Amino acid sequence: MEQQYGINELAGVTGIPVRTIRFYLQKGLLTAPHGAGRGAWYDNHHLEQLIKLQMWQAAGLSLERIGELLKQEAEPMLPLLNPKPGELRVCSHLQLAPGLSLVIDPIAAGLDSDKLRTLAAAMMSTFDTVLNKEGDK
Repeated sequence: MEQQYGINELAGVTGIPVRTIRFYLQKGLLTAPHGAGRGAWYDNHHLEQLIKLQMWQAAGLSLERIGELLKQEAEPMLPLLNPKPGELRVCSHLQLAPGLSLVIDPIAAGLDSDKLRTLAAAMMSTFDTVLNKEGDK
């Protein structure tokens, strides 16, 4: 069953003030909650959206640019595979070992946060397997 959050719970989990979450809703940066009024609730999709908003803001993106990125996510992925010169992209860096990291552009790869975590775990496991096989020789 999908996790359900009230706005106060969502604020507690993300560290984003309730007032800011309402602002994001007003600006269309966050999908409207399920239900209305005091019965309104949020799910993991809303949580993911807020985490992306935090990441992009930390990377220095304006709210206007974040809105554009959110609209692009809803569109086909093809334009994202060929970024324009000067376009700012947020990527994840998975540190496998000292001097060895994997750079992942989750948007271009079509990965949501769950798939990204699954990929990271699989890569770590595979790397450990390779290291252990090398050590056995």
